Amino acid sequence: MHVFTKRNALVGWIVTRTPRKPTARKRLERRLKAIARGPRTRRKLVLGAGIVGSAVVALGAFIARRSADGDAQPA
Repeated sequence: MHVFTKRNALVGWIVTRTPRKPTARKRLERRLKAIARGPRTRRKLVLGAGIVGSAVVALGAFIARRSADGDAQPA
């Protein structure tokens, strides 16, 4: 057995044995699902906040593109 094979086997064993914490993304998804399971008003509030946030980002991108140099090529 080669040295690299032994090392890789050891690393794999350590990785499978260490307890993994949920990532920030998983925690956020769990929180959002918990909110979505709440009362209807809370669900509507979350949905409305998402729509408003998307609209703000789209408006900002539109304004930034319009205020860019006219001679420059868009990326």
